[in-house]
Amino acid sequence: MHFISLVLKNVMRRPVRSTLTALGVALAVTTFVALVGLAEDFIAAISRRYESQGIDMVVLKSGRADQVYATLPEQLGKEIQAIPNVAAVCPMLFDVVTFADSNLVGVFIEAWYADSRLFDRVKVLTGRKLTAADRFGVMLGKLLAQNISKGVGDNIVIDDQTFRVIGTYEVDNAFENGGALVQMPDLQQIMDRKNQVTGFELILKDDSEPKTAATRLAIENLRDSNGKRWNLAATPVDQQVASFLFVRLARAMAWVTSLIAVVIGCVGVLNTMMMSVFERTHEIGVLRAVGWRKSRIVRMIMLEALVVSIVGAVIGVLAALALSRLLTLNATFRAVFDGYIAPTTIAQGVLIACIVAAVGSIYPAYRATTHSPTKALRHT
Repeated sequence: MHFISLVLKNVMRRPVRSTLTALGVALAVTTFVALVGLAEDFIAAISRRYESQGIDMVVLKSGRADQVYATLPEQLGKEIQAIPNVAAVCPMLFDVVTFADSNLVGVFIEAWYADSRLFDRVKVLTGRKLTAADRFGVMLGKLLAQNISKGVGDNIVIDDQTFRVIGTYEVDNAFENGGALVQMPDLQQIMDRKNQVTGFELILKDDSEPKTAATRLAIENLRDSNGKRWNLAATPVDQQVASFLFVRLARAMAWVTSLIAVVIGCVGVLNTMMMSVFERTHEIGVLRAVGWRKSRIVRMIMLEALVVSIVGAVIGVLAALALSRLLTLNATFRAVFDGYIAPTTIAQGVLIACIVAAVGSIYPAYRATTHSPTKALRHT
């Protein structure tokens, strides 16, 4: 108990320095938890989109970095449907638009056929679902309707074409709640993609690994009338989400930025502990003279750094949670993020604070044991 009290006393001896160091660690933890947490929240929202629809596999054009603008012939859907293990084929078409009047960019517009099974999971909040008779009709996600202040009966412009709002809907992720649904023929017309789709979402009869692998092989071996492969990529949902370019970029940018912040935090702890050891050389000599072992001196220095880092971690986690909630007040962010940070990400942030403490204090702790007690006692 006396040892712990001494550690806490040493930390509080220079409150300004300890506070600034804790804030440096807090910055690193905030950066990591906020950026990585929001990136994982974004990725989880995309995954939930497929899981809630019962989609087992996605078929897209192979070799395209940005699949949003890739196209496939719509007729391929019938050939895929003929494969024995395929229960349902849902063609889809994507577009990304801007609502300049509402300062919204990167809004996803998704097109299905009116009889698509994908509509089964859409909960209508106002109005009704799209029907085949709704020429240039649109359903707005709950968040998009709020962000652009539009409701049933209003008109919106998508790619210079006026659409009439038929209804508003809600699904179980912010990503889709921030977008809109239109009919396939309408989006094909305004995108000039007649009889073309972005890809196909498949529901399998048997999603076991052997059956899935056989289905993938059958799809990727489909050929056109000239005997040439269609160059398809049939990918299980979890792998497909991880392969999206914007998902990889979001994750990479979050980790790289966080790494820079962590390095800065390590340097801050290292500087503080080095100054602390230098100023307390005489004190450390006294402790060695009264019988303290080198290992105990090392533990004292590292525990001091750990206490400061843990305080910084608590501040950093709270700041990250507040920041994530604050971002959801913005219409653009609210259309993509739920503002939820997983407990595992918070735990990783605390672990990073502990690593910062260890990395930043191990050398000062070693330096504290290099002087003999007699030399340390002569230090002034």
